[in-house]
Amino acid sequence: MKSLFVARITILHQERSRDTLVLFNASSTVDELALAAELRNDLEENLEPHDVVIVVNDAHLPEAYATLDRSTYFAQAIDRYRPGVRLSLVGFDGLGREVRRRSVGRGTLESDLPLAAVIRPCLTRIFRLRGGFVEASPNYHFENPSGKHTTRFIRLSNLISHHAEIAFMAFCILPAIPEKCTAVYTDTPAVFPLIASVNEHRRYTPALSDFVPTENFSSYSAIESGNRLDPKDSVVLISASSSGSLANDIHNALGYPKGQIWHMLFNGPAASEHQVICDLGFDAEKNPEGVQRTSPDYRGGSCAYCAAGSFPIPLKGDQFELPGPQLDAIQLARPDEPTGLRRMIASYAGKGVFGVGMGARQSGFARQYNVNALSLAAVDSFVTTFDYILLRSLPFACEHVIYLDKPSRPLADEAVKVMVEGGAKPPRLLSRDQLGEIPLGVQTPVVVIAAVVESGRSLLDLSRDLRSICTRGPLIYVIGLSKTNGSPRREDLDINLAMADRPIRHEVVTCERVLLPSSSEGHAWHRERELLARMRGIGAVPDDLLDFTDKRLALLRNERTILYDDLFWTNGNGPPLKVQPGFVFADRAKTGSYLQADVFFTVSSVLQKLRAAGVGGSGSRGIRANWFQQTLLSPENFGRFNDGAIQASLLRAGSPRELNYSGDEDLSREAARIIGRIVRSASETRGEAAAEFLIAIATRSLLLRPQDLSTVLQGVPDLPRLSFLRAACDVFAQGK
Repeated sequence: MKSLFVARITILHQERSRDTLVLFNASSTVDELALAAELRNDLEENLEPHDVVIVVNDAHLPEAYATLDRSTYFAQAIDRYRPGVRLSLVGFDGLGREVRRRSVGRGTLESDLPLAAVIRPCLTRIFRLRGGFVEASPNYHFENPSGKHTTRFIRLSNLISHHAEIAFMAFCILPAIPEKCTAVYTDTPAVFPLIASVNEHRRYTPALSDFVPTENFSSYSAIESGNRLDPKDSVVLISASSSGSLANDIHNALGYPKGQIWHMLFNGPAASEHQVICDLGFDAEKNPEGVQRTSPDYRGGSCAYCAAGSFPIPLKGDQFELPGPQLDAIQLARPDEPTGLRRMIASYAGKGVFGVGMGARQSGFARQYNVNALSLAAVDSFVTTFDYILLRSLPFACEHVIYLDKPSRPLADEAVKVMVEGGAKPPRLLSRDQLGEIPLGVQTPVVVIAAVVESGRSLLDLSRDLRSICTRGPLIYVIGLSKTNGSPRREDLDINLAMADRPIRHEVVTCERVLLPSSSEGHAWHRERELLARMRGIGAVPDDLLDFTDKRLALLRNERTILYDDLFWTNGNGPPLKVQPGFVFADRAKTGSYLQADVFFTVSSVLQKLRAAGVGGSGSRGIRANWFQQTLLSPENFGRFNDGAIQASLLRAGSPRELNYSGDEDLSREAARIIGRIVRSASETRGEAAAEFLIAIATRSLLLRPQDLSTVLQGVPDLPRLSFLRAACDVFAQGK
């Protein structure tokens, strides 16, 4: 069980923005190994912080200090920090007050950051991390017990999942609990684990040894029943609110003192009118990760959501019970295309720039979404743009050019060429492993060339090393193509690279950007590989297909394999699937040059834009996947996009949960109707992706209700490859 809650936050203190690492220890002892590991992990992901605050119950502080003071693991971890980092061990008592603090670790200073300052940003971080909001869809919204209509509500129970986080939330509650507390009244049983942890914190303070009992008053049920809450030495703790209406009703209807009512989480403009442990609202200085209001709330008689045709779902009980997951189908349209996608793909289509790799994520070989840096560097239009960026960004005084990896070397050579042709002195060209040849404290600019960046981890590692070498010189990062999945963490790459303790930030320039899912293991070709291996293992491959399947299997098993124009199966020995002019997301004039990988990357980018839009938002366009709602790719997409290459790309780029029609009778029936028509037409152009549909079914990438699946399989033509895949569907999709 993990005993540390760790959060990297930004706090404004003494008119300075302080990058702070908070480590809250939820155990009576400090795990030196775990603590050292968290410090190392943080440095691998981020730049070093200004402050490190290790928080413990004050009763355990002396032992914790002694443990860390003699720990070689802890010493090795903080040795990576530069002198001047503020690192303190801070103790709190059972009332949530700071008792004392001690600087810990050689070469560190004592942090002057108030302990109370970490509560709001850290609780907000937990809220975002655990998905504290339940979001509505375009088809429905929520009606709270108070009668308010809203598109989202806070569910505290979503946050109650990890021991260390529960202990930290309980620490935040401590100042709200009276010293001689006889009862804590809560609106939901979800608060019970927090109060249990509150009692655990309080028992180490001798004057607070009495157990604090908890009672659930069941939210608005207490108002309706008129139950009295005894105010003597008690407190009301409301789990969450956006208006404070429950607190007002408890005060007005039941006569309970308002000064004894607290809110654990509050998200709304009335936060200043109530006692709030964590105001989730956005504040550029105090809570930069806070929540911004995206839509107003209404009363039932004047609800704009109801007027627009959205259905109100009433929330019942003190836990706001909901119906099961709601399915929503989305049909792709032109506005779903990421900005610049059409131009970028068309520029490199047919040139072997984009390919699908078979390597595992940690293998170091070809990634799923593979960009061939050498092919990219050979495209004239890219080189023209890249040279323009170099002329704009390369400083004349540069003496060192570093290339991130071997594929980046041609672009680094191009940078040196541009500098020399511009009259500059030839800079030294260094690899990632030659950083030791750069003089410490160099003042001249250092240029870093990266051909292709995905997660940015390697570039961040290089950045950290350079910051300890180039303490006085500017850094310029030039990236050829950046693959981003649209997540805030990935979007922060440029910010982290540019961060500098100098008057002007370092420069980051990117030639091309493309929105794509993160490369992963277990993708569609890995599932195909597993299917073929299993069919081969049970002797279910016909003799006339052994050569074909064995060659395909060998191709998929080789982690160095990169597929460009043989991504998809054909129904027989015909030509590869090609996209036809008229593809809505492609340049019509360039469509004829598109390889299959170009089409797959295009479809993947469109889907990723929708996925990114669906995270945390409640807009009408987006793919969402959470415990309450699931967006599917509408079966109509396979009717509208009737090119085999596009259909195959949708099947391979869509996730299994986005193609799971088995939970909805109408969607499953419609999908079976469209797929059945395609499969039955396998000998015609409109059915050229029949084999791909059968592979998706056999690998369970696409799911139908059993009766609809049987209807599809009954129409499979007697063609060798299709009969083989039909048998695979019988074995693995239907479990026969």
